[in-house]
Amino acid sequence: MSNACGSNCRCRKVGVAAGAKSMSLRICFINNVCAVGGTLGCTASMCKALPDCERMVFAFTAEWRPEPKSMMPPDVLLECGLDKNALGLKLREWKPDVVVFQNTNSNMIPNDFGSGMPIFYQHSAFNAEPSRKRCAKSFVVSKWLAKKAGVSEELILYQPVDKPHEVGKHTDRSHVRLAGRIATPGSAKWKHEDYWEHLVAARAAEPRLHVEFVGSTHDRPESWMLPGHIGYEHRYRVSTWDYMINTCSVEESYGRTVCEAQRVGCVPIVSRRGGQVEQIEHGFDGFLVETPTDVQEALNQLKDDKELERISTNARRSGDERGGLLKWRTEFLKRIAE
Repeated sequence: MSNACGSNCRCRKVGVAAGAKSMSLRICFINNVCAVGGTLGCTASMCKALPDCERMVFAFTAEWRPEPKSMMPPDVLLECGLDKNALGLKLREWKPDVVVFQNTNSNMIPNDFGSGMPIFYQHSAFNAEPSRKRCAKSFVVSKWLAKKAGVSEELILYQPVDKPHEVGKHTDRSHVRLAGRIATPGSAKWKHEDYWEHLVAARAAEPRLHVEFVGSTHDRPESWMLPGHIGYEHRYRVSTWDYMINTCSVEESYGRTVCEAQRVGCVPIVSRRGGQVEQIEHGFDGFLVETPTDVQEALNQLKDDKELERISTNARRSGDERGGLLKWRTEFLKRIAE
């Protein structure tokens, strides 16, 4: 694989530091936007997985709004509003050992960004081969995306997903079953008609169902306001839900909210699409659905408290195994040291 490393590249230092017990790396993450979403969520989790590194996050958009800013650990340096040339200058000044380009198009990668080891982490399906060729290492977030991108499954590195703050499950299951959904602001994922059909089916199957929608209202027309809507700052509510219902027709390259729900024992009921499929063993740690009838069958199975508890426990184990920060950290450092 060709890369942008030159004679002064810090790859040797990266290999030594990554293999050491005490880290001393300076790592910079490059994001297209500093907005709530899966890619920025991944960046925040990576920063949390590497607390012993110096970390900086750059974004091309104009400002860090409160919601995305709150996702980051307080000791991470944040920059934004940089174009390609300004980013190159900033990287040469800061001199990171590792530069992680998060879904960055090749035309936004500076021609000269110093001697840091360039890594390309692909989060969505687009022609990323030019970006891969500019970097020393490359990862993709799922098997689904590896196939879409036409690359080896050896490049798969599942995202780290930090566990949401847990406030405990609600206890009144005899009268209420809590379900919820997390969506990004201004997204078409809020308004696909198939989701509403599935929700109607869910309420028919489970009359006790109470649904909450977690997400930002920023950039979302007033007409999109939903019953049960609560702001992004209440994302912790996922830990109180019995299940998360997310059945939109949008294909997620990974779908980190599945893992986020699993990590707190919330049973995911999600579309059999994209990267979500490889996160769930149907009927064991969640449900993959295609039709309103599928949703009803899942909820009928979960009416039994013991069955709900069994699948919830399995979901928690699966989420911890796949999305744990320590597991991702160990694999990431091993790969960049190779």
